[in-house]
Amino acid sequence: MKRNLHAAHGSIILANEPPLLRELLAYTFERFWGDGVALQMQTSSDLAETIDTYQPTWLILTLDSDKTDREKTASSLNVLELAPDGQMARVKRTTGIEEEQENLTLEELFQILESD
Repeated sequence: MKRNLHAAHGSIILANEPPLLRELLAYTFERFWGDGVALQMQTSSDLAETIDTYQPTWLILTLDSDKTDREKTASSLNVLELAPDGQMARVKRTTGIEEEQENLTLEELFQILESD
């Protein structure tokens, strides 16, 4: 079933580990949204420049990754941090609201990314 990633939500940069989780997310997003993923990054070394270039709405990082990764993001960017085992997620929205979720399902992930 195709889902709609509202045009206002723009695109997603995947910069999370491990590679298998990143690739599974990219595959899932491609399958359900078509062109929702702007870029998959192997490392976050050029994160600030990449954000400036692609201007995504969402950045997906590894939970508890280098704190400077989150500091490089603009306030106009939503950040989703995922634990490598998928058991925990932290969401930081452009509104300043931060929340944590345990045992996030795929449906819940879609709801987060599709919400304002």
